[in-house]
Amino acid sequence: YPGFGNPELDPQRNRGQEAALKYDDGSLSASATIYRNRIRGFIDPRTNRQSAQATLEGATLEAGWRGTQWGVSGSIDFLDAKEEPTGLRLVRRADRTAQLQVDRRDTWGTVFAEWLLVSDREDLDFSSSPSRRVRMGGYGLVNLGTQVNLAPGWQLLGRVNNLTDKDYTTSFGYSTLGRTLFVGVQYQGRKP
Repeated sequence: YPGFGNPELDPQRNRGQEAALKYDDGSLSASATIYRNRIRGFIDPRTNRQSAQATLEGATLEAGWRGTQWGVSGSIDFLDAKEEPTGLRLVRRADRTAQLQVDRRDTWGTVFAEWLLVSDREDLDFSSSPSRRVRMGGYGLVNLGTQVNLAPGWQLLGRVNNLTDKDYTTSFGYSTLGRTLFVGVQYQGRKP
């Protein structure tokens, strides 16, 4: 990016550990995952320079149920992401994220609704000198969609994102799209 690039950056190096328990009997599924990632040479988005290290630790819990026509699934993620040696919270990363999806499948296709919740995050206000940390509030989004079978291999897709036209941002000073509509046609040929 002109005026912001840094040709002296080295690749980040990551060492991660993860442990998970999973259960799936065809209709019920659940999993619990814990993780820890240490990133050496972490590229700091505030300065576009490398800091010593960053640590991302957390846990993800997921569960789902699938019936003949109906399905429900959800997940929640707990994250502790910090710069080292300062211990400052990494910017633009939410401590908690949750999702819930409900869908109904039939011979004609599928319809679904999903709900996404994201907790507050911190970011940097680059318009102030030096940059100061700002808090961005959490948000919740509702999305709806459908997939209609037209003919063998052909499907009509429709999706409304941010149904309630929520005003939110994922990066300080940059707005996101409001309610959006996506319509498309998809073809999936037979596997050889």
